This record gives sequence, structure tokens and C-alpha cells, in this order.
Amino acid sequence: MPKIKPQYLYPQRDKGHHGAIGGQSTEALTKNQVVIVVGRKGDRLVVSPASSRKKSLYNGFLAVADHATEANAPIRCLSYAVVEMETQKGKTGDPVYLNRTGDWTLSAPKVGKKQIGTVIQLEEGKGVLLAPNVTYT
Repeated sequence: MPKIKPQYLYPQRDKGHHGAIGGQSTEALTKNQVVIVVGRKGDRLVVSPASSRKKSLYNGFLAVADHATEANAPIRCLSYAVVEMETQKGKTGDPVYLNRTGDWTLSAPKVGKKQIGTVIQLEEGKGVLLAPNVTYT
């Protein structure tokens, strides 16, 4: 019998729910925040905010929060998300990194450099494809 129940795994849909997981947050999360799976509680995965300071960053499953939530509340996490950039800095193809506070940035941090996405061109401007589990070369 699987440890994670099928009702907490979401099928492919138009919003990128392929590979999405239903979990429980350890802290308050914001929409499009990068999270890392840190454990299991019953038949649900437990996620917390990811940052470049966490040593488990390279061993854990990373995902993107689909919505904002409070601490100890249910959360759906996506395998990828496309978000608009707030600034027009960067050009198409530039790498996006996870910084020490858990936000994404265009400048590589000195310690714990982990690429979590790429700048892409959208119809209305520039955006970022956050795909934290992809292996970038």
C-alpha cells in the first residue's frame, strides 16, 4: 500500500498540475513560492519554504506553491509555474536562482547556487518559468 494516497496527487490539467502534490505547510506560504518537501505527516507530504541556505536543497523535492496558505494548512504544490517578472531586467534565457531568503533572483548567490528557472518571453512581456526540479546545464 502506498504511503502517499492517490487523492493527494493531481492529474494533468491546463495550469500545470502534472506532478502536483497535495501537502501540508510548516509555515505561511505565498503564491509562487518555492518549497521543499521536508517530511510526511500521515498520508500527506509536509513542505516548508526553500532557500539557498538549506543543506537539504539538493536532496529534497522542490515545487512551487499554487496558492497562499497559513501555517499547518493544506497546500497544492506544482512541478512548474510561469510567473510574470516584476522588473524588465534580464533577457530571455537568463537563469533564475533561489536566494538566501527563499525568493527567486536573477543574480547568482555566492553560496548555495541553485538554478530554479529561466527567463522566458511572454506575449505581454517577460516572465519566468519556475521549474525547480529540472536539471540545468
